[in-house]
Amino acid sequence: MTSPASVPAHAKVLVIGGGPGGSMSAILLAREGFDVVVLERDKFPRYHIGESLLTSAIPVLKFVGLYERMQAHGFKRKHGGFFTLKDGAAPGHIDFREVSEHKHSYQVIRSEFDHLLLQYAAEMGAQVFEETSVTGVQLDGERPVRASWQRADGTKGEISFDYVVDASGVSGLMSTKVLHNRQIQPAFTNIAVGSYWKNYTPYVTPDGKPQEGEFYMEALRDGSGWVWTVPLHDGTLSVGVVVHSDHFRTMRDETGDLEGIYALGLSRATNVSQMLAGAEQVQPVKVWRDFSYVADSFAGPGYRMVGDAAAFIDPLFSTGVHLAFLGALSGAATIAGQLRGELDDATAIEFHDQCIRKAYVRFAVIVSGMYKQIHRQDEVVLYGIGKQDFQHAFGVILPLVSGRADLGTTDEVEQTTIGKAVDFTIDMMNERAQLQTDNPAAKLYIEKAGVHEDLTADMSGAVGGRYIRLERGRLGLSEVEAQSLEELERSTQQMASELVDAAQS
Repeated sequence: MTSPASVPAHAKVLVIGGGPGGSMSAILLAREGFDVVVLERDKFPRYHIGESLLTSAIPVLKFVGLYERMQAHGFKRKHGGFFTLKDGAAPGHIDFREVSEHKHSYQVIRSEFDHLLLQYAAEMGAQVFEETSVTGVQLDGERPVRASWQRADGTKGEISFDYVVDASGVSGLMSTKVLHNRQIQPAFTNIAVGSYWKNYTPYVTPDGKPQEGEFYMEALRDGSGWVWTVPLHDGTLSVGVVVHSDHFRTMRDETGDLEGIYALGLSRATNVSQMLAGAEQVQPVKVWRDFSYVADSFAGPGYRMVGDAAAFIDPLFSTGVHLAFLGALSGAATIAGQLRGELDDATAIEFHDQCIRKAYVRFAVIVSGMYKQIHRQDEVVLYGIGKQDFQHAFGVILPLVSGRADLGTTDEVEQTTIGKAVDFTIDMMNERAQLQTDNPAAKLYIEKAGVHEDLTADMSGAVGGRYIRLERGRLGLSEVEAQSLEELERSTQQMASELVDAAQS
């Protein structure tokens, strides 16, 4: 991919960062005919973690015309995942074939996946500049209007813009340097250490079936964290150990270095240890720190935050690329709507902020419940679940953790199903009272998401009566028809009635 000769003085839309959120934003906007410039700090392909995708990626790739290319590339197909939340218990199974018309997602080598996305953004007409860091953003009142940049060869300059998409990843330029509105989530202040293996044994289910392409997660026996395994199409297995920062420090004191921490964590995972018994570690151990946070707002006059620049929860359910693509869709649709004169600032800003925050809240609640079980290996603490019945929990939350609840219009997923899933996860945490009083993070979720304490209000794909209009040439927001709103209200009333009946029984 060849970058244009020089960064222009002005762009209709500036995209900061060329990862999945930035590249997809650029693809969507450039396909609509808008002038888009992408400034990316690194030279692609470059290494990145976050290799397991949800099925929600498939309709987005199909919409922009990239599905066939990804298919031909040979990425490992993923039909779901297995989750052993308690040592010795049967795993929960998330089977995408039961809930999604797309039936699969991918396990990807991110350097290759991200490179394909960035190349396609250039093909669609975006001007892409690699090895070009954005060093600052200047405001006119509350609106960002200009960015300073510096290239790897030392050249510097400025670019003005009408809109900016901050897809700068963990660094989160707008959130950390301009707005100073990022909040760290203490409960998820985890650290991951990981590497890659060859000649491993695929995960084998309790009934003896090898799982060649599925994601596998296992809680550590001492409750200190969990391990992921992601099979990749080059024959390697990505294996990472995730522990809270407090446990990480204890393990470091005990072992002395990253390799020791990694080995100690793997030794506490019964099934993963068996998978790696005859395997060869082929890369040094890498470390990723403090990756759970959320910005107080994801949008404002002239700007949208997407992907990791906006928020990151935890890698447990592989939500990174899902939130990046969702943010790109919402950001591009609201910007396109404004550029065409269809939306005012307030409507566009509110939609983007609430769209992303609803998705974040859903996953944060589910992950919180799962972590409660991970940390309590001495007993089963999931609401209404016995030791051999973890599958029930995953069956309930499947519509949410596949990602499709965030991408559809009101008829994509039955609202009673979503409501029950969210209600179940809160019962699973047994923290209803805390949601109303003691839990600061929960208070922030409620305040920013605009939801009730049971998190079941307005659970449709629509936000404020609008949803993303996925039509090439007309990308934007559409209003939900009055009939659909009436159907949503009836389904919500039905859900409430069923919950009351369940409580009484």
